Order: sequence, then C-alpha cells, then structure tokens
Amino acid sequence: MKKKDNTNERISKLILIEKLNWKFGIYHCGWCGNIKKIINNNVKKGQLTCGCFKSGQKAKHHKSYSSEYNVYRGMIKRCYREKEKGYERYGGRGIKVCDRWLDKEKGFQNFYEDMGPKPTPEYSIERRNNEGNYTPENCYWATKLEQGRNKRNNIIIEYNGKSQTLSDWARELGIKRVTLAKRLLIDKWPIEKAFSKEDYRSKKPIRSRQTLTLNEETHSIIEWAEKLKINPATIRERIKRGWSVEEALTIKAKYNGKNNISL
Repeated sequence: MKKKDNTNERISKLILIEKLNWKFGIYHCGWCGNIKKIINNNVKKGQLTCGCFKSGQKAKHHKSYSSEYNVYRGMIKRCYREKEKGYERYGGRGIKVCDRWLDKEKGFQNFYEDMGPKPTPEYSIERRNNEGNYTPENCYWATKLEQGRNKRNNIIIEYNGKSQTLSDWARELGIKRVTLAKRLLIDKWPIEKAFSKEDYRSKKPIRSRQTLTLNEETHSIIEWAEKLKINPATIRERIKRGWSVEEALTIKAKYNGKNNISL
C-alpha cells in the first residue's frame, strides 16, 4: 500500500522561497517571520520551523496572529509554494515578492512599515499592475470591490468619454450584468441600444379578438363556444373553411365512432 504523503502538514510553517541546490534552500518561517537557509532533507523529514520554536525564540514583530501577517504569509505562499491554491496565477506566472519584503531579518517589519495597518479587516492586498511583482510601489490595501475592478479578465467599456468595467456600467445603469454582457458580447448590439433600459425582449403578437354576429347578437368565438357548448377550435376551423356564421354556430359536430370529429 502506497504511503500517504503528508508533506504539506509537516512543513506548514516553512515556505520554500528558493532552492539553492540539492542540499539547501531558503525558507520563510511562519512562526517567527525569519527567512533562513535550511537543509531541504530536514524539511522533508518533518522540520516545522527554522528552529525558533525549539529555542523559545519569539517573532520580533509580535504580530504573528495579526490580519496583516496572514496577508503577508498568503502572499508568499501564492508566489512560492507550488501546491498552494492559486499558485498558477501568481508564482506560476513568474510573480515574485520583492527582496525588501523577503529580508531575512526584517521581511515582515518592512512589509508592515511600507503598507501600514489595514484600514478595516475587510481590506486585502492588491497590485496596481497585475503583471507586476509584490513591491511597495505596486501594492496597496483594497476592498473586494476594488479588487474586482482590477482583475485581468475584466471587460473595460468606454462610452461618452467615461471608461469603466462592465460590472460598474451595469451597476450604474441599473441593468443586470448578465443582460448587459449578452447584449454587447453575444448579440453584438450597438452600445447606445445595449445601455438603454427599454425592454427589447421579443413579445408574441396578440391575436386579434375575432367576433361573430348571428341574429343581431355579437360575441367572440370563445363566448359563442361557451354559450353553444361547441369547441372553439371547431368554430375557428369552420370559419377558416368558408362556412357561413350561421352554419358554423348552429350545426353540431358529429362523431364517426373512431374518436374523430366530423365538422
């Protein structure tokens, strides 16, 4: 039976930043925040920290459980841990963390000094240029809405000198995003028509109400059918075939014994 690989659990506090060679690698320690050269084989065998926990060393920044430190750790994981969710969109695309924020002694302290505390717990780190690295110049605290506007797959639409995302236009116009997207991308509507709130959905034409007059009495086919106990479809078919109104309304349908009706 194949032995279960528990590597992720064993190295949960160590993230490989750079593999120097077969023996050594540069690791970020999630316990104290230090970045240190460690023997790769020791990590594979179950080493959890850089040695700080065993020696009783504490994080110099005293923010190991802060929201900002969680963001900092998540940033490093996305860029350097291949098994991390989302790695293909960050480290897999060559996105890296700047040397200042990966400093062996003051990596997190520098990060916190450059970014400052979150305005509120709902904020997270965002890059101004999605193709750029995590650097002080390229990063800022952003809300989820701001992050949504900065996605690589956003559709930017310019209209009347104003440029914004499809979602922002939908929100401003009071039109569902899926409706606006269908109009512009699938149906290829002109932008003026697509931005209109007018309901352009196809509507079935209303059938004109046909009336019949007999003995100076006028009713619709439905009303005559209810009054005379005749199927309205039978009356319509008779009129279609050229029967007179009197014939269509007075002659009763006959059954031929095979569940068929003779008009």
